Amino acid sequence: MSPDSPKLPDDRPLPGGGGAPPPHGPNRWVLVGALVMFLLAGVILAMVVSRLGCARKNDIHPSSTFVPGSVSPDSIGAWVEQADSIMGLDAQTDSTRSGRAFDLWARALAASLRTAGDTLPGAEEARRTMDSLQIRGEAERAVGNAGGLGVSLRPHAASRTRRTYFLYSDRGRVGYLPVGLENVDQLHYAAWRAGTDLFLSAVGMRPFAGGSRLALTFLKSAGPGGWVPWDSLPPLDSLGTPGSTPSFEQPSDGPPLLVFRFMRAGSPFEECPTCPHRWYDRVWRPEGATLRFMGEQIEDTPYAAMVSFVEALARGDNDNLSVLSVTPGAVENARALPIENSIPGGWQLDPGQQMQDSVLTVSRRGAGKYVFRLRYDSARWKVDSVYPQAP
Repeated sequence: MSPDSPKLPDDRPLPGGGGAPPPHGPNRWVLVGALVMFLLAGVILAMVVSRLGCARKNDIHPSSTFVPGSVSPDSIGAWVEQADSIMGLDAQTDSTRSGRAFDLWARALAASLRTAGDTLPGAEEARRTMDSLQIRGEAERAVGNAGGLGVSLRPHAASRTRRTYFLYSDRGRVGYLPVGLENVDQLHYAAWRAGTDLFLSAVGMRPFAGGSRLALTFLKSAGPGGWVPWDSLPPLDSLGTPGSTPSFEQPSDGPPLLVFRFMRAGSPFEECPTCPHRWYDRVWRPEGATLRFMGEQIEDTPYAAMVSFVEALARGDNDNLSVLSVTPGAVENARALPIENSIPGGWQLDPGQQMQDSVLTVSRRGAGKYVFRLRYDSARWKVDSVYPQAP
C-alpha cells in the first residue's frame, strides 16, 4: 500500500488498494462535480421560487384606465351601445365578453363626469348621469379625502353578474378601476390620500346558500394607473363578528376607519326586530398597508346610555354610574326606585320610541313605568334624571 493512499477514518486503506477507485464505482471527482451541480441547481431553484413568491406577494392588480380629457358625446354613446349589444346577445355571455361590456359602461360613465380638482361629483349626480346613459347600477361617494366614487354596475337582465368599479380623479384625469367584488351586497367604499399615495378600499357581504361572507379589497397606487393589493391584512374571520356588517367612517383626522357593527345578547330590555338596539362597533384603522385593531365600543345614543346606566345600577357599579349620569342626583333618584331588584330582563320601551329620543319611558310587568331624561354632555349622552311616570 502506498503511503499516499487515502485512508478511512480508522486509518484503514480504501477498498481496491493503492488508491485505485472502488470496482464499478464512480470517480470521486465526478461525485464532487455532481454535488456542486446539485447545489448550484438548488440555489437557482431557490432564487426562482423567491422571485415567484415576491411576484405573488406584490402582484399588480389589473391597471385602471384613464379616459381622455375631452370625449365627444358620440363616442360615449357608441361605448354604451356596444356594451348593450354585448350584454344583449344571450343570458350566457362569457365572462370575457361581459367584462368588456362592463368596462365600456364604466368608461362611458367616467367620461361623462366632470371633476372639481381631484374630486368627482357626488353620488346623486353620478346616479343622474347613469340614468341619462341608461346604465343600471348604484353609486356611492367613497369615504375619505380623495373624492372618489364607487359604482356597482348591472345589466338589464337581473340574473347577470354585477361588477364593481372605483371612479377617481388623479391630476385632472378620471380613472376607472375594476375592484374585483362581483355580486357583493351592502357595498361601501373608501378613497384617501396619504402624501403622494392614493389608497382605495371596498367592503361588502357576498351572499351564498347558507348566509353571507365578508368580501373586501384594499389597494395602493403603484405608478400611473397601476395598483398593488395589500398583502398583510388580518384574517377575514378576525375582523368582525358573526352577523356584523362592515362600513367606513371618517374620523376627525387620518384615513377612514373600517367599522363592523353588531348586537350582543343579554340586554335588560326586550329588543324586538323593530325595536331600538344597543349597537357595538369593532374598529380597525388603516396603517401603512395593513389594519390595526382599535378596540370595541358602544355606539353613543340616548337609548344605549340608558341601557348601560340600568346595567350599572343593577351591578352597583358606582364608577360607571358617575360616568353615565349628569349629576349624582340622577343616581340617587334611580336608587330610590324599585329598578335594581328587577334587573335583568323583562323591561320594555313604550311603543314608537326610537334610540335617538332623549326622553324614554320604560315599563316592566308589575313594576310600573319610569321616565329617563337624557342629555348630551359635551362628549356623550348621559342620564339627567329618572322618575316614575305619573298615573
